[in-house]
Amino acid sequence: MRLQRLLRGPRFIRAINYHGTPAALSANLRRQFEYLARRFVGVKPSDLAGLLSTGDWPHNKPGVIVTFDDGLRSNYEVAVPLLEEFGLVGWFFVPTAFVDIPPLNQVEYAERHRIRPGLPPPDGRVAMSWSEIRALGARHVVGCHTTSHRRLHAKVPPSEIRHEIVEAKRVMEERIGCEVQAFGWVGGEEENFSHETAVVIRDAGFRFAFMSCSGAVGHGTNPLQIHRTNIESDWPLHLLPFQLGGLMDVFHGPKRWRVNRITKV
Repeated sequence: MRLQRLLRGPRFIRAINYHGTPAALSANLRRQFEYLARRFVGVKPSDLAGLLSTGDWPHNKPGVIVTFDDGLRSNYEVAVPLLEEFGLVGWFFVPTAFVDIPPLNQVEYAERHRIRPGLPPPDGRVAMSWSEIRALGARHVVGCHTTSHRRLHAKVPPSEIRHEIVEAKRVMEERIGCEVQAFGWVGGEEENFSHETAVVIRDAGFRFAFMSCSGAVGHGTNPLQIHRTNIESDWPLHLLPFQLGGLMDVFHGPKRWRVNRITKV
């Protein structure tokens, strides 16, 4: 981490992604967020856009984009209060159809669509509600994660790709009442990225698109190819500097190069 800071200075951002953040792991998540807040500053869309386009970065520490995939209720109830305690900004990528499933059917839906819901509360609801998602917009960022948490590889028909991206964006903007600028690809497997999907993401009007091949973000990074590093709420604290210090970037380098080549638009 120190070498990365020495080589880059403060003018870079690390993007990380979480999934579930259950209450049983809140103490561990608190330690993780405290670690992040000591070394990074939270990033809003305007901060990200400025660094990517002009290199403008008015902070004396690097930035961290803390993202959460799948629209889980535990993110709202557990992660959001901790983010706000430590002054961090959360970016929440939500599959729109998951939110609309009746609570008693959400666990079944999650399991069929490769979402890890965790242990359900008594009412069965494991997805955020639209009112909770709207509330996030005051301090955080809401992004699109397809309609049904679908992996959009090259074999998916074009009409279905558009439904998963364009329709999801339309529904989300209608429900929350503001523009949705960010898209999160589903699945980090290399075969789940395609040029056709990248074109639809661009044409749908997304300003940023997030992937998962671990790489630092800086001036000149393609805003539609922002790579995140995976971290989960049950991981011990010593894994955070290992994940974020650059070694994983090297490990993912060949895959990241191939994915960027496929998705360049």
